Amino acid sequence: MKDYQKRMIEEFKELNERTVKLERFLHHPEKKEQRDALSEEMLATMHCQYSGMVVYRTNLAERLKMLGLA
Repeated sequence: MKDYQKRMIEEFKELNERTVKLERFLHHPEKKEQRDALSEEMLATMHCQYSGMVVYRTNLAERLKMLGLA
């Protein structure tokens, strides 16, 4: 396996982990108190960030499939 392929796999793993953590923060009831402490502007920005991360993760996963690495 080439170095760039290893980096792509590692990047996907890290991105997936961070995306899952942000999703939990934004949507799970146990995080409501922490969310309530943030401004609406901050939460809106975090939702936009989450959406971007999901798109990026989806495209990176597709590239990994195309290379036969997923």
